[in-house]
Amino acid sequence: MQPFLFAKEDEKTTYLSGKVEALTEQTLDKVCRETFRFAADVFYLGEQNEIPIADALKKRLLHFCDISGDAKTPSHDRMAIEGADFELESSAYPNLPGAILAVMHENSAEIQKHIFSYTDDLITYFGSPKNVYSVRQVGRQEDIFRLFYMKLPQMVWFVEYQKYAVMLIYGSDI
Repeated sequence: MQPFLFAKEDEKTTYLSGKVEALTEQTLDKVCRETFRFAADVFYLGEQNEIPIADALKKRLLHFCDISGDAKTPSHDRMAIEGADFELESSAYPNLPGAILAVMHENSAEIQKHIFSYTDDLITYFGSPKNVYSVRQVGRQEDIFRLFYMKLPQMVWFVEYQKYAVMLIYGSDI
């Protein structure tokens, strides 16, 4: 992961993103097969969740472009982000544990224990989830997710909480 990804728009979101990313690495990455992993990020949605999740994602990605000072984020990448249609749909799974278990090819009691522990920890930080969304057609935005999060994203979920959304990406960095 690139270090500028921890430079969020505000201190509280930076703190929460760091906690969630560490929690994700400690918990979910150890239950994945070697070729797959999870990445996570946190987005502020406003006091009354008035900021659409897709807009919060675009704002974050454009913020990363602004602070990176890297030639890897030329103007066509900014245009791709601005023009991206991060179309969200309610997940086929009404809760995050069900969504995570669906992409994992193992479903042992040990894996379930880790996943439920992970989602319980998220509830500790954010409260009860309101909804779970998935990004429709990840492949259309694959280059954007690849640039900032993971080389081969396969599934992207957003869990909406009060004031925040947690993005969880499942895929590979190989």
